[in-house]
Amino acid sequence: MIDLTPRPMRLLECYDDGEAARHFSFAIEPLADEPVVQPGQFFMLAVPGVGEAVFTYVSPPDADGRFSALIRQTGTLTAALFALAPGAVLGYRGPFGRGWPAVEPGERPLLVAGGCGLAPLAGLIDSTDGELQLIYAARNRAYQVLARERARWRGRLRLVETLDQGDDGLPQGSPLEALAWALDEAQVPTKVLCCGPEPLMLAVARRCIDQGLAASRIWLSLERRMHCGVGLCGHCYIGSSYACLDGPTYRYDEYLRLLAASGQFAVVGRLQRVADALSQVQAGGGHIQAVGAVADGDQPFQRMLALLQLLGVADQPAQLIGMLLDEGSAQADRAGRHVLGDALAGRAGGLFRVARVDQAVPGPAPGLVGRAALWA
Repeated sequence: MIDLTPRPMRLLECYDDGEAARHFSFAIEPLADEPVVQPGQFFMLAVPGVGEAVFTYVSPPDADGRFSALIRQTGTLTAALFALAPGAVLGYRGPFGRGWPAVEPGERPLLVAGGCGLAPLAGLIDSTDGELQLIYAARNRAYQVLARERARWRGRLRLVETLDQGDDGLPQGSPLEALAWALDEAQVPTKVLCCGPEPLMLAVARRCIDQGLAASRIWLSLERRMHCGVGLCGHCYIGSSYACLDGPTYRYDEYLRLLAASGQFAVVGRLQRVADALSQVQAGGGHIQAVGAVADGDQPFQRMLALLQLLGVADQPAQLIGMLLDEGSAQADRAGRHVLGDALAGRAGGLFRVARVDQAVPGPAPGLVGRAALWA
Protein backbone atom coordinates (compact mmCIF):
# COMPACT_ATOMS: atom_id res chain seq x y z
CA MET A 1 0.00 0.00 0.00
CA ILE A 2 1.21 3.49 -0.86
CA ASP A 3 1.56 5.69 2.23
CA LEU A 4 1.26 9.43 1.59
CA THR A 5 1.68 10.39 5.25
CA PRO A 6 4.71 12.68 5.70
CA ARG A 7 7.39 11.84 8.23
CA PRO A 8 8.39 14.55 10.73
CA MET A 9 11.31 16.68 9.59
CA ARG A 10 13.03 19.43 11.53
CA LEU A 11 14.45 22.66 10.09
CA LEU A 12 17.99 22.97 11.41
CA GLU A 13 19.31 26.15 9.81
CA CYS A 14 19.39 28.14 6.59
CA TYR A 15 21.38 30.87 4.90
CA ASP A 16 20.95 33.03 1.82
CA ASP A 17 22.45 31.46 -1.29
CA GLY A 18 21.59 33.50 -4.37
CA GLU A 19 18.81 35.91 -5.32
CA ALA A 20 15.63 34.94 -3.39
CA ALA A 21 17.21 31.54 -2.66
CA ARG A 22 18.25 29.86 0.58
CA HIS A 23 20.30 26.83 1.48
CA PHE A 24 18.32 24.79 4.04
CA SER A 25 19.54 22.06 6.36
CA PHE A 26 16.94 19.54 7.55
CA ALA A 27 16.92 16.44 9.73
CA ILE A 28 14.69 13.37 9.66
CA GLU A 29 14.71 10.42 12.06
CA PRO A 30 16.49 7.68 10.10
CA LEU A 31 14.58 4.44 9.53
CA ALA A 32 16.12 1.02 9.98
CA ASP A 33 15.66 0.44 6.25
CA GLU A 34 16.19 4.05 5.14
CA PRO A 35 16.46 4.08 1.31
CA VAL A 36 19.70 5.38 -0.16
CA VAL A 37 19.23 8.69 -1.99
CA GLN A 38 20.69 8.77 -5.50
CA PRO A 39 21.95 12.11 -6.88
CA GLY A 40 19.19 13.69 -8.95
CA GLN A 41 16.27 12.27 -6.96
CA PHE A 42 13.75 14.51 -5.18
CA PHE A 43 11.65 14.65 -2.01
CA MET A 44 8.30 16.12 -1.01
CA LEU A 45 8.41 18.86 1.65
CA ALA A 46 5.21 19.72 3.55
CA VAL A 47 4.62 22.96 5.43
CA PRO A 48 1.77 22.25 7.90
CA GLY A 49 -1.36 24.14 7.02
CA VAL A 50 0.06 25.36 3.71
CA GLY A 51 0.79 22.44 1.41
CA GLU A 52 3.43 20.19 -0.11
CA ALA A 53 5.94 20.67 -2.93
CA VAL A 54 8.85 19.00 -4.67
CA PHE A 55 12.50 19.87 -3.98
CA THR A 56 15.79 18.25 -4.83
CA TYR A 57 18.62 17.18 -2.55
CA VAL A 58 21.86 19.14 -2.55
CA SER A 59 23.33 16.60 -0.14
CA PRO A 60 21.62 13.29 0.78
CA PRO A 61 20.66 12.30 4.34
CA ASP A 62 23.67 11.17 6.38
CA ALA A 63 23.70 8.55 9.15
CA ASP A 64 21.97 11.05 11.46
CA GLY A 65 19.30 11.94 8.89
CA ARG A 66 20.75 15.38 8.12
CA PHE A 67 20.56 16.67 4.54
CA SER A 68 20.38 19.94 2.64
CA ALA A 69 18.35 21.50 -0.16
CA LEU A 70 18.44 24.71 -2.17
CA ILE A 71 15.05 26.45 -2.35
CA ARG A 72 14.08 29.61 -4.21
CA GLN A 73 11.09 31.63 -2.98
CA THR A 74 8.50 31.51 -5.74
CA GLY A 75 5.06 31.21 -4.13
CA THR A 76 2.90 30.67 -1.06
CA LEU A 77 4.55 27.51 0.24
CA THR A 78 8.13 28.74 -0.14
CA ALA A 79 7.18 32.09 1.41
CA ALA A 80 5.79 30.23 4.43
CA LEU A 81 8.95 28.12 4.62
CA PHE A 82 11.20 31.18 4.48
CA ALA A 83 9.26 32.69 7.42
CA LEU A 84 9.99 29.73 9.72
CA ALA A 85 12.71 29.70 12.36
CA PRO A 86 15.16 26.87 13.07
CA GLY A 87 13.47 24.12 15.04
CA ALA A 88 10.23 24.25 13.04
CA VAL A 89 8.67 20.87 12.31
CA LEU A 90 7.87 20.09 8.68
CA GLY A 91 6.81 17.03 6.70
CA TYR A 92 9.01 14.79 4.53
CA ARG A 93 8.35 12.06 1.96
CA GLY A 94 11.00 10.53 -0.26
CA PRO A 95 13.24 9.84 -1.97
CA PHE A 96 11.39 9.68 -5.28
CA GLY A 97 12.21 9.40 -8.95
CA ARG A 98 15.17 8.22 -10.95
CA GLY A 99 18.51 9.91 -10.41
CA TRP A 100 21.48 10.53 -12.67
CA PRO A 101 23.28 7.61 -14.31
CA ALA A 102 26.30 6.36 -12.43
CA VAL A 103 29.67 7.73 -13.50
CA GLU A 104 31.85 4.72 -14.24
CA PRO A 105 35.63 4.68 -13.71
CA GLY A 106 37.43 6.26 -16.66
CA GLU A 107 34.43 8.25 -17.87
CA ARG A 108 34.67 12.01 -18.58
CA PRO A 109 31.19 13.43 -18.01
CA LEU A 110 30.32 17.01 -18.88
CA LEU A 111 27.76 18.68 -16.60
CA VAL A 112 25.77 21.70 -17.80
CA ALA A 113 23.63 23.60 -15.29
CA GLY A 114 21.54 26.74 -15.48
CA GLY A 115 20.44 28.76 -12.43
CA CYS A 116 19.03 26.56 -9.66
CA GLY A 117 19.59 23.60 -11.94
CA LEU A 118 22.98 23.28 -10.30
CA ALA A 119 21.37 21.85 -7.15
CA PRO A 120 20.34 18.44 -8.60
CA LEU A 121 23.90 17.96 -9.88
CA ALA A 122 25.60 18.81 -6.58
CA GLY A 123 25.26 15.34 -5.09
CA LEU A 124 26.71 13.76 -8.23
CA ILE A 125 29.70 16.11 -8.17
CA ASP A 126 30.39 15.41 -4.50
CA SER A 127 30.11 11.63 -4.93
CA THR A 128 32.28 11.35 -8.07
CA ASP A 129 36.03 10.99 -7.82
CA GLY A 130 36.77 10.94 -11.55
CA GLU A 131 37.36 13.67 -14.11
CA LEU A 132 34.50 16.17 -14.31
CA GLN A 133 33.78 19.31 -16.31
CA LEU A 134 31.05 21.73 -15.25
CA ILE A 135 29.52 24.60 -17.23
CA TYR A 136 27.36 26.76 -14.98
CA ALA A 137 25.17 29.52 -16.43
CA ALA A 138 23.17 32.13 -14.52
CA ARG A 139 21.28 35.33 -15.30
CA ASN A 140 23.80 37.44 -13.38
CA ARG A 141 26.14 37.07 -10.43
CA ALA A 142 23.31 37.65 -7.93
CA TYR A 143 21.41 34.69 -9.33
CA GLN A 144 24.30 32.27 -8.94
CA VAL A 145 23.68 29.63 -6.27
CA LEU A 146 25.72 27.14 -4.20
CA ALA A 147 28.55 29.63 -3.68
CA ARG A 148 30.25 27.56 -0.97
CA GLU A 149 30.05 24.39 -3.05
CA ARG A 150 31.44 26.07 -6.16
CA ALA A 151 34.38 27.43 -4.14
CA ARG A 152 35.11 23.91 -2.94
CA TRP A 153 34.69 22.31 -6.39
CA ARG A 154 37.15 24.64 -8.12
CA GLY A 155 40.00 22.67 -6.65
CA ARG A 156 38.88 19.35 -8.14
CA LEU A 157 37.02 19.94 -11.40
CA ARG A 158 37.11 22.15 -14.47
CA LEU A 159 34.50 24.84 -13.86
CA VAL A 160 33.38 27.38 -16.46
CA GLU A 161 30.87 30.04 -15.37
CA THR A 162 28.85 32.22 -17.75
CA LEU A 163 26.44 35.11 -17.11
CA ASP A 164 23.59 36.30 -19.33
CA GLN A 165 24.33 39.79 -18.03
CA GLY A 166 28.00 40.65 -17.64
CA ASP A 167 29.19 41.46 -14.13
CA ASP A 168 32.38 42.51 -12.40
CA GLY A 169 34.93 39.75 -12.95
CA LEU A 170 32.70 37.63 -15.20
CA PRO A 171 31.94 38.92 -18.71
CA GLN A 172 28.67 38.33 -20.51
CA GLY A 173 28.62 34.99 -22.25
CA SER A 174 26.57 32.01 -23.35
CA PRO A 175 26.79 28.48 -21.98
CA LEU A 176 26.50 27.27 -25.58
CA GLU A 177 29.79 29.00 -26.39
CA ALA A 178 31.43 27.18 -23.50
CA LEU A 179 29.76 23.97 -24.66
CA ALA A 180 31.26 24.36 -28.14
CA TRP A 181 34.69 24.64 -26.55
CA ALA A 182 34.12 21.52 -24.44
CA LEU A 183 32.88 19.46 -27.40
CA ASP A 184 35.72 20.56 -29.70
CA GLU A 185 38.44 19.34 -27.38
CA ALA A 186 40.50 16.25 -28.16
CA GLN A 187 38.76 14.26 -25.43
CA VAL A 188 35.03 14.42 -26.14
CA PRO A 189 32.82 13.88 -23.06
CA THR A 190 31.60 10.33 -22.59
CA LYS A 191 28.21 11.65 -21.49
CA VAL A 192 26.48 15.00 -20.94
CA LEU A 193 24.20 15.63 -17.96
CA CYS A 194 22.11 18.78 -18.09
CA CYS A 195 19.75 20.51 -15.65
CA GLY A 196 18.21 23.96 -15.86
CA PRO A 197 15.52 25.83 -17.80
CA GLU A 198 14.09 23.48 -20.43
CA PRO A 199 14.96 25.72 -23.43
CA LEU A 200 18.59 25.68 -22.28
CA MET A 201 18.60 21.89 -21.89
CA LEU A 202 17.09 21.33 -25.34
CA ALA A 203 19.58 23.77 -26.89
CA VAL A 204 22.42 21.87 -25.22
CA ALA A 205 21.05 18.56 -26.49
CA ARG A 206 20.74 19.90 -30.05
CA ARG A 207 24.29 21.26 -29.97
CA CYS A 208 25.64 17.94 -28.69
CA ILE A 209 23.80 16.04 -31.44
CA ASP A 210 25.16 18.45 -34.06
CA GLN A 211 28.67 17.74 -32.76
CA GLY A 212 28.19 14.00 -33.20
CA LEU A 213 27.32 12.96 -29.65
CA ALA A 214 24.73 10.17 -29.59
CA ALA A 215 21.34 10.98 -28.06
CA SER A 216 21.81 7.96 -25.79
CA ARG A 217 24.73 9.77 -24.13
CA ILE A 218 22.75 12.87 -23.14
CA TRP A 219 20.60 13.14 -19.99
CA LEU A 220 18.16 15.90 -19.03
CA SER A 221 16.49 16.58 -15.68
CA LEU A 222 12.94 17.62 -16.54
CA GLU A 223 10.73 19.57 -14.17
CA ARG A 224 6.99 18.91 -14.20
CA ARG A 225 4.10 19.55 -11.78
CA MET A 226 4.64 16.65 -9.38
CA HIS A 227 1.89 16.66 -6.77
CA CYS A 228 2.11 13.18 -5.26
CA GLY A 229 5.52 11.73 -6.14
CA VAL A 230 4.14 8.20 -6.59
CA GLY A 231 2.32 8.25 -9.96
CA LEU A 232 -1.23 8.73 -8.68
CA CYS A 233 -2.21 12.31 -9.50
CA GLY A 234 -1.35 12.29 -13.22
CA HIS A 235 0.06 15.83 -13.26
CA CYS A 236 3.57 15.01 -14.41
CA TYR A 237 3.09 13.20 -17.70
CA ILE A 238 5.88 13.30 -20.27
CA GLY A 239 4.26 11.38 -23.08
CA SER A 240 3.14 8.11 -21.46
CA SER A 241 5.71 8.42 -18.67
CA TYR A 242 5.30 9.76 -15.15
CA ALA A 243 8.18 12.11 -14.40
CA CYS A 244 7.87 11.33 -10.68
CA LEU A 245 8.47 7.62 -11.32
CA ASP A 246 10.56 7.37 -14.51
CA GLY A 247 12.25 10.77 -14.16
CA PRO A 248 13.08 13.46 -13.46
CA THR A 249 16.22 12.40 -15.36
CA TYR A 250 15.58 11.15 -18.89
CA ARG A 251 18.01 9.99 -21.52
CA TYR A 252 17.51 12.23 -24.54
CA ASP A 253 16.63 9.44 -26.97
CA GLU A 254 14.05 8.14 -24.48
CA TYR A 255 12.63 11.65 -24.17
CA LEU A 256 12.25 11.97 -27.97
CA ARG A 257 10.50 8.61 -28.21
CA LEU A 258 8.06 9.57 -25.46
CA LEU A 259 7.16 12.86 -27.16
CA ALA A 260 6.83 11.27 -30.59
CA ALA A 261 4.60 8.47 -29.33
CA SER A 262 2.29 10.95 -27.61
CA GLY A 263 1.96 13.41 -30.49
CA GLN A 264 3.87 16.12 -28.65
CA PHE A 265 6.88 17.84 -30.18
CA ALA A 266 10.60 18.07 -29.64
CA VAL A 267 13.14 20.43 -31.15
CA VAL A 268 15.90 18.34 -32.74
CA GLY A 269 18.57 19.90 -34.91
CA ARG A 270 19.23 23.15 -36.77
CA LEU A 271 20.21 24.62 -40.13
CA GLN A 272 23.89 24.84 -40.90
CA ARG A 273 23.86 28.64 -40.89
CA VAL A 274 20.66 29.45 -39.03
CA ALA A 275 20.93 28.50 -35.38
CA ASP A 276 18.01 26.81 -33.65
CA ALA A 277 15.77 26.39 -36.71
CA LEU A 278 12.53 24.60 -36.04
CA SER A 279 12.40 20.81 -35.97
CA GLN A 280 9.22 19.15 -34.80
CA VAL A 281 8.28 15.54 -34.46
CA GLN A 282 4.79 14.20 -34.04
CA ALA A 283 3.45 10.66 -34.13
CA GLY A 284 0.01 9.16 -33.96
CA GLY A 285 -2.42 7.03 -35.87
CA GLY A 286 0.28 4.75 -37.22
CA HIS A 287 2.33 7.40 -39.00
CA ILE A 288 4.91 10.01 -38.15
CA GLN A 289 5.03 13.65 -39.14
CA ALA A 290 8.26 15.61 -39.04
CA VAL A 291 9.18 19.19 -39.76
CA GLY A 292 12.93 19.33 -40.09
CA ALA A 293 15.74 21.77 -40.71
CA VAL A 294 17.60 20.90 -43.90
CA ALA A 295 20.62 22.51 -45.60
CA ASP A 296 22.65 21.46 -48.61
CA GLY A 297 24.70 18.25 -48.72
CA ASP A 298 24.13 14.72 -47.46
CA GLN A 299 24.15 15.44 -43.73
CA PRO A 300 20.54 16.74 -43.52
CA PHE A 301 19.12 13.68 -45.28
CA GLN A 302 21.09 11.33 -43.06
CA ARG A 303 19.98 13.29 -40.00
CA MET A 304 16.32 13.01 -40.92
CA LEU A 305 16.59 9.29 -41.66
CA ALA A 306 18.45 8.75 -38.40
CA LEU A 307 15.61 10.57 -36.64
CA LEU A 308 13.04 8.24 -38.20
CA GLN A 309 15.10 5.23 -37.17
CA LEU A 310 15.46 6.63 -33.66
CA LEU A 311 11.70 6.83 -33.41
CA GLY A 312 11.36 3.25 -34.64
CA VAL A 313 9.25 4.00 -37.71
CA ALA A 314 11.82 3.90 -40.53
CA ASP A 315 10.22 0.68 -41.81
CA GLN A 316 6.69 2.09 -41.80
CA PRO A 317 4.87 4.50 -44.13
CA ALA A 318 5.90 7.93 -43.01
CA GLN A 319 5.10 11.51 -43.81
CA LEU A 320 7.80 14.17 -43.97
CA ILE A 321 6.47 17.72 -44.21
CA GLY A 322 8.12 21.10 -44.56
CA MET A 323 11.71 20.38 -45.56
CA LEU A 324 13.34 23.80 -45.31
CA LEU A 325 16.33 24.93 -47.38
CA ASP A 326 18.68 27.68 -46.32
CA GLU A 327 20.35 28.76 -49.59
CA GLY A 328 17.97 31.70 -49.91
CA SER A 329 17.89 32.00 -53.71
CA ALA A 330 16.57 30.42 -56.88
CA GLN A 331 19.08 27.67 -56.15
CA ALA A 332 16.95 26.67 -53.18
CA ASP A 333 13.86 26.53 -55.37
CA ARG A 334 15.64 24.35 -57.93
CA ALA A 335 16.96 22.13 -55.17
CA GLY A 336 13.49 21.77 -53.76
CA ARG A 337 11.99 20.93 -57.15
CA HIS A 338 14.63 18.63 -58.57
CA VAL A 339 17.30 17.61 -56.10
CA LEU A 340 15.72 17.29 -52.68
CA GLY A 341 13.02 14.80 -53.56
CA ASP A 342 15.20 12.53 -55.70
CA ALA A 343 18.06 12.52 -53.21
CA LEU A 344 15.82 11.88 -50.23
CA ALA A 345 13.85 9.17 -52.00
CA GLY A 346 17.07 7.43 -53.01
CA ARG A 347 18.54 7.55 -49.54
CA ALA A 348 15.28 6.37 -48.02
CA GLY A 349 15.16 3.31 -50.25
CA GLY A 350 11.93 4.42 -51.90
CA LEU A 351 10.20 5.22 -48.64
CA PHE A 352 9.36 8.76 -49.76
CA ARG A 353 8.23 10.33 -53.00
CA VAL A 354 7.73 13.98 -53.89
CA ALA A 355 4.08 14.93 -53.81
CA ARG A 356 4.20 18.70 -54.16
CA VAL A 357 6.80 21.41 -54.21
CA ASP A 358 5.72 24.94 -53.36
CA GLN A 359 7.20 28.02 -54.94
CA ALA A 360 9.96 29.73 -53.01
CA VAL A 361 8.50 31.59 -50.04
CA PRO A 362 10.04 33.30 -47.01
CA GLY A 363 10.67 30.81 -44.24
CA PRO A 364 10.22 31.11 -40.46
CA ALA A 365 13.81 32.26 -39.89
CA PRO A 366 16.11 34.69 -41.73
CA GLY A 367 17.58 33.16 -44.85
CA LEU A 368 15.05 30.36 -45.20
CA VAL A 369 13.28 30.04 -48.54
CA GLY A 370 11.95 27.18 -50.57
CA ARG A 371 9.70 24.45 -49.25
CA ALA A 372 9.11 20.93 -50.47
CA ALA A 373 6.28 18.77 -49.14
CA LEU A 374 6.74 15.01 -49.38
CA TRP A 375 4.82 11.98 -48.24
CA ALA A 376 4.92 8.23 -48.67
